[in-house]
Amino acid sequence: MKGYIALLAAVAVSAAAHATQAQFARGTFELVDGKISLTSIAYETYDLGSLAPAYTGFTWQLVLGSGEGSPSFEFNPGGVTAYAIGEPPVSGLDWAIHNISGSSYVSILRGTGPAQLQLGDNTLVSDGFLYWRSGAKQALSGWQMGGQMLSNNITLRLSLPQQSGNGTTTQYEGRFYFNSVPVPEPFTMTLGALGLAAALRRRMRR
Repeated sequence: MKGYIALLAAVAVSAAAHATQAQFARGTFELVDGKISLTSIAYETYDLGSLAPAYTGFTWQLVLGSGEGSPSFEFNPGGVTAYAIGEPPVSGLDWAIHNISGSSYVSILRGTGPAQLQLGDNTLVSDGFLYWRSGAKQALSGWQMGGQMLSNNITLRLSLPQQSGNGTTTQYEGRFYFNSVPVPEPFTMTLGALGLAAALRRRMRR
């Protein structure tokens, strides 16, 4: 019985996990009826390796192509059209982050979201892919976020800047975050392994 209890404790401890966030974009927005339309944003330069080990040394700025075009965020529930080079446009989405360069219009992130954005954290659910440019300015679709330990959920954290409020619109500062997929903490994994080994030893001695 004691061995069984120890086994359960080991499993419970080893199941502990953590998730992290990394800011990848920011901007100042005017909200009208909870909607944002084509507001310019700037990408941050966090190391991609902080969330995606396979791409250590890359930056969000490099991967998302912020050195080219005019990045912008559009939020209009059910009324956003997303584009990717070489692919037909997808309409009826809630939000998208675009990168526009000349005649090239790439929606690097797109998906669903709340009916209305509000102060605080807003969860935007992506379609699970990043659509980004290569050096030849071609969109690479099929870069799965899950394969890089990234959650499909994008956090848009809205806060009021020092000056806000103008007629029927209110200005907000926005911070976008990639969320990592929860993974077991190394320390709790070690504890879990030790507990499991101890439980197995007890059972073998009987």
